[in-house]
Amino acid sequence: MCILLASSLHPDYPFILLSNRDEYFSRKTELASFKDESQTQLRPIDLAREEHGTWIGVNKAGKVAVLVNFREPNTGDPVGQISRGLIPVMFLESKQPSDIWGELVGEQTHNFQHVGGFSLLFGELRRSSNSEGIEPLHILSNRSSKKNTVLKGRATVGLSNSEFEQPWPKVHIGTHVLEKTIESSVKENWSEELLVQNLFTVISTPTPESSQWQGLTFSQAFDMFPKSVFIPPVKSDTGYDYYGTRTQTIILLRKNGYMKFIERNLHSSPNLFEIPQISEYGFQLDGWKP
Repeated sequence: MCILLASSLHPDYPFILLSNRDEYFSRKTELASFKDESQTQLRPIDLAREEHGTWIGVNKAGKVAVLVNFREPNTGDPVGQISRGLIPVMFLESKQPSDIWGELVGEQTHNFQHVGGFSLLFGELRRSSNSEGIEPLHILSNRSSKKNTVLKGRATVGLSNSEFEQPWPKVHIGTHVLEKTIESSVKENWSEELLVQNLFTVISTPTPESSQWQGLTFSQAFDMFPKSVFIPPVKSDTGYDYYGTRTQTIILLRKNGYMKFIERNLHSSPNLFEIPQISEYGFQLDGWKP
């Protein structure tokens, strides 16, 4: 039950994005790296599907795409014939502007037939023409007929496994805490390192606290997922695997167009004692106008 939080409120970072991927710990995944021959597309890979898609990615041209699954009523999360993880890759590889791509991708995929429910935040990171943050991004979903444009001017948005217009409690919690964190960072003139530390705290705090998750069955914990930004490890019904927040990503875009992509992989197996893996990438966006 993933979540993304995005904001354009910080005067020194016109785009900040936080992402938690909640998944079974044994699901095979390749850590984020540059995947294409030209070394321009940065994303992790979901190895569990032969399509080798992703849930989050950026490229040096400034394109960003973050996908969350849609929780279907009473049916859990059915597997589609076509991997949802292909959708972000299609955008990152496209040469079309985001608004045109958003109109055409439905036609190219037969209105996403045979694709499980999803919502996608996507767009090009460009300095706004009025210098107030960035140009707006878009949200596309095959479970909603509405097309949303977000981050118009200074704003904060969140998206999880429900419709954008009907956010889960965790989205309200996350956006509020993120805004307070940004406010404190500006007021107290935090360093970038301190800002990153506190942003990870935003997406690492469970509701309720971790001790109250211990001993819960998966079905008991499942009902709590919509309320918690972070999901502590929960033993699956099979008894040999765990489910929870396993990968966290922070994207920072400085006002000079330099992007930092920080990935923290908490779990890659049911071994709860493994040491988290942290990787960091930095590069200048092509064509960014300060």
